[in-house]
Amino acid sequence: MSLPVYIGRGVGRTLFEHALLTCRSANIITLELDADPNAHGFYEKMGMRKVGEKQTEVDGQLRTLPLMEISL
Repeated sequence: MSLPVYIGRGVGRTLFEHALLTCRSANIITLELDADPNAHGFYEKMGMRKVGEKQTEVDGQLRTLPLMEISL
């Protein structure tokens, strides 16, 4: 869960960049993730691209999650 007080302060970017460094040091060539629909724009700004969608259920409600990936 994102707290509004931290949005726009670079915390997400810092965590994402750390994840990329961790993946690269493990010789991972592609990072894939199921994004929260509200975070889709953030991940695009980080260089990821949408490669599909995934249907899931949260609290009994269907949700469509964007599938994102980035080459490392």
